[in-house]
This record gives sequence, C-alpha cells and structure tokens, in this order.
Amino acid sequence: KGLVLEKRLEHAIYGGIAAPIPPDSKLLSPNDDPGPIKNGAFINIIHHGNRSLALWEGGAAYEIDSNLNTVGEWCPGTTKPLEVGPHTRNDPDTGDLYFMNYNIAQAYLYYYCINPQGILSNTKIIEKQYTTMLHDFALTKNYLIIFDCPAVYDAKLIEKGLNPLQWQEKLGTRIGVTAREGKDSRTLWLNTSAFFIYHFVNAYEQENTIFIDYIRHDRLSIFSPTETAKQTPKLYRMSLDLNNKSLNEKILCNPIVEFPTYNHEYTGKEYQYIYAATKLRNKKEFNALIKYDLENNTIVTHDFGDDAEIGEATFVAKTNAKRED
Repeated sequence: KGLVLEKRLEHAIYGGIAAPIPPDSKLLSPNDDPGPIKNGAFINIIHHGNRSLALWEGGAAYEIDSNLNTVGEWCPGTTKPLEVGPHTRNDPDTGDLYFMNYNIAQAYLYYYCINPQGILSNTKIIEKQYTTMLHDFALTKNYLIIFDCPAVYDAKLIEKGLNPLQWQEKLGTRIGVTAREGKDSRTLWLNTSAFFIYHFVNAYEQENTIFIDYIRHDRLSIFSPTETAKQTPKLYRMSLDLNNKSLNEKILCNPIVEFPTYNHEYTGKEYQYIYAATKLRNKKEFNALIKYDLENNTIVTHDFGDDAEIGEATFVAKTNAKRED
C-alpha cells in the first residue's frame, strides 16, 4: 500500500526504521498505509497453505504468485489481515505455522497459530513490561520461547526528532516461556543481564530442561556504525530448567556469526547441524558460511572469497532424506 501511494504521489512520504517519519494525514485515504514506517515486505518469504507470503518487521503479510506479482494482503480466514512478524516457525509434525507480532504502542504481543490449510486456529496475548522489539522467537514441542531484550520503543521520541528505539541496558533481558496450547495463559519469566538477539536457531526439550540456540549480541547497535563495527555476535546455547526456574548460558563456538539456519524438519527437536554466515580475514561483510556440528563440536567453513558479501542462507533438504546433512 505504501509503495502504491508513493508512486501515485511521485515522491517518498515515509521514513525508515532509523528515522520514522509519520506521513502527512492529508495525503492518506482510510485504506492507505498509516506508517510511520512503510511496510516493504522484504525481510522474509515463506510458503504455507498453498500460498507464498512476503513478510516484514511487523505488518500485514503480502501474498505473491509464482511470478512474484503482488496478490494482496494475506487474510488467513480472517476479515482483516493479521500483523505478522518477520520470522515464523512451522511444526514439522502437525504442519501448523506459528508467528508473533509485537505492539509498538502497548506492552504486549500476540502469537498466532495457522493450521496447514492456512486458516487461523489459535490466538494468544502475552503481556510484557515494556514496548520492546522482538524480531524472532523459538518453538519446542510444548512451548514458545521469547527473549524480551531491552530495545525499547518510545513513539514520543519521534516528535523530538529522535530515534524511537532505544537501548536501555539497566532493564536487563527477560526470558519468556509460554505454553503453545491449553488454557494456561501464564508466561514464565526469568531475568538475566542485558543482551540482544535478532535470530534464534532452534530449541528443544529434554525432560524438564529446554535447550535454546541463538546468536547473541552484547547490545542493540544497528544505528551506530562505530558500535556495529565492535559487535561480535556469537553462537550461544541457553539451558532453562523448568523445575527450579533457572537458566545457564554458554558460548558454543568462537567465530563471529549471524543469519543462522538448520534443517527445519528438526524444528522443536534435538538436531545436529547449524549453518550461519561468518567473516574471514577481518572483513567487514560476511564472506563465508560455517557448518557447526553440535554433536562433535566441529566446524566446516566454506569460504566465498574476499569480494563476497553473503546474507541469509536457506536450508534445502531432499524429501524423506534419512539424515539432515
């Protein structure tokens, strides 16, 4: 909608995430994108319920056809489109699709379950303390896991010409565990020191312990080139004991990594391999891919060369493959 409107006006009216600009209300009709950031539907693409869906940070998903033409906003059996986060999780056993969307105006988030036919089957509200950015989440057999990091959104800062997304380290990071199904609407919250994540890898349960793999950043620093250059995101594992409500965090391997992936047939299950973009020879951009073996604690690196700039990898598996590699 935002693109259509800007084409009609022949100039940009929306800001970006680093500088949100509410568009002039006089330029908007009731069905236009109200902003302040334009939904570009450019972060992720998934296929579910015989539909290809383009996703953004937090807005309506757009259905596209096989030629990448826009079909329209996605309504999964609903009268209005749902706001969808950029990352989703699919249960390989049930075929259900889970996604979350945080609210930048109020301190809560929604999670939704879409059945294999592409119809909304469950909705749940998770209350939080602050209006924070949550880019991703993890899924196990029985739980959804969120890391509520202190990247706090304050819309009032837009009026002052400031970035509305601020890092508030003193708040710490809160680990949330909520049941996927059932009537229990409570969320278990555990507190720890502040850190930030964009991307989870995977999570799974063993008896009363949940193991969660993710890429850990010391802080949110996407708006400061100096701080971003100092960032050394690493692959971490958190073990969360549900009996005594405690957690333990450890680093899995030393390379700087981001944009992790794995064989999605193992979503919510114990698995062996993690793939992620990495940097070789002190390059600024990611120029290599690692394959990390969780069982043997070994790394295989594929070097794409000094001139390469790689982003997010996608795992493709043969149908009915016996092993995930």
